[in-house]
Amino acid sequence: MIDQAKAKEAFESYLEKAKNDDRIVGILFGGGRAKGVATPDSDYDLILVTTDEGRAEVEQEYPKTEYVDS
Repeated sequence: MIDQAKAKEAFESYLEKAKNDDRIVGILFGGGRAKGVATPDSDYDLILVTTDEGRAEVEQEYPKTEYVDS
């Protein structure tokens, strides 16, 4: 089971950073949480839509963690 408070904090941090990143043109929320079927082991699944030029940098700056899968 993952620490849900830490997972939510990590998700909110990723989301806030991504919303203010000009290389990111869209954010999609997926997985069990988006479908309303989250379990105690569910992480947050995000798809970050980037500009072509920013893709490689965004992949480096928004790594997958145990709490957020981007």
